[in-house]
Amino acid sequence: SAQPRLSARYLLSDNWSLKASYGKMNQYVHLLQSSYISLPNDLWVPITKNIKPMVSHQVSTGIFGRYGRFDVSLETYYKISHNQVEYKDGARIFSGNLNWEDRVAQGNGKAYGVEIMARKSVGKTSGWIGYTLAWAERQFPNGEINRGEVYPAKYDNRHKINIVATHTYNKKFDLNLSWTYATGNWSTLPMGKYLDFNENEKNYYQQRNNFKMPPYHALSVSFNYYRHKKNGRLGIW
Repeated sequence: SAQPRLSARYLLSDNWSLKASYGKMNQYVHLLQSSYISLPNDLWVPITKNIKPMVSHQVSTGIFGRYGRFDVSLETYYKISHNQVEYKDGARIFSGNLNWEDRVAQGNGKAYGVEIMARKSVGKTSGWIGYTLAWAERQFPNGEINRGEVYPAKYDNRHKINIVATHTYNKKFDLNLSWTYATGNWSTLPMGKYLDFNENEKNYYQQRNNFKMPPYHALSVSFNYYRHKKNGRLGIW
């Protein structure tokens, strides 16, 4: 497959520039996930005669520069993809890997958003702050998933924040802090139950990915002591 990449830059001044890029990408393995349960049951599956490779096109534009002691950037992106793979509505997930092709559908995806970043790399305190406002959607026109209607992808996280900071006291001590926040993933929960013609109880799902999980955040703090030895070796506590 041909996978071209194009990029361009326009210098506004010594410190500021505009950038634009386009890329076409093909992927020959698919990540098959379930939105019904939260278990480590993700599978990497290959392309076959029936399962086509994923094809995506992405364009991005942004402004990059330096403000004071900070490197800053604001970038927008738009990505469309074809031949995304997901389990069909009602497919049995725990029926083994045999005939897995019959349980999946292929459709389209769309992702777009804005990324803002500020980075400081000089001085005793360094680090960066990043914020992303993003959307991600899926659609399976054949109607095998969500009746062919658009629905949010599992990782349609509207807001993401990353903060990383390091303070170096001297050549022996430093302090590191890292904080990540993201709005929750989407999951599929039943809206009720019903009895089929054989009096078997079934779950009723109004649509795919109908419930947003709580936000996720994690804070990590570390303190390092560097022990410089006479033979040139370095020990870190």
